[in-house]
Amino acid sequence: MSHKRKLQLEEEVAGAVRIALENRQPFSLIRLGVMENLLLKKKLVRGLVKPTEILKWLKKADIIGLDRNRLGNSVLVKNVDRFGVSWTHVDINWRLYKQGKGPLVRWVKKHALLFIGRRSSHLRDRAIKLGLNVVGEFELDSPGKLEESIKYLKSCSAYELALISSDIGTQCLLAPYVAVKQRKVALDLGLVLDDMLENWNG
Repeated sequence: MSHKRKLQLEEEVAGAVRIALENRQPFSLIRLGVMENLLLKKKLVRGLVKPTEILKWLKKADIIGLDRNRLGNSVLVKNVDRFGVSWTHVDINWRLYKQGKGPLVRWVKKHALLFIGRRSSHLRDRAIKLGLNVVGEFELDSPGKLEESIKYLKSCSAYELALISSDIGTQCLLAPYVAVKQRKVALDLGLVLDDMLENWNG
């Protein structure tokens, strides 16, 4: 049975994140595309995240960035509708950033940060130089380190906002895990993190 939700506009997503941060409520935003679709169709292996794990946590996400009109995303769309998960533009990360003029920069300046994903140590160092409040980071540069990253998250409590830029499929698990298990806000931002910190104008 399908429980298709309507598109969440950029302003609605931003409002949901802001409210969660201000009230210290859990919230997760992930973005899915063709590669995750192939994982669910079991046409992509390479020791990546298991399809059952993706589905387990996908349905726990608060909002999913997804291009519903792309043929290569058919399996994703089917499952998002089946679980009744809210969805928004697949480029929601860039829409929240807006080349430094969006609400993302305000959140990053105001809250205690945790970086997790590729190049997180570099991003942490850059953020600290910019005067941002970074309280943790984990270098998740391969799906094989996913279990280790979960153990690391269990040891963290000081952060308010987790910024994720991880490998194919791992963001599906990490962001909802942060929200459900640690009652924090987690945003899957991908390359926006690099762009924001390297071209900081906050």
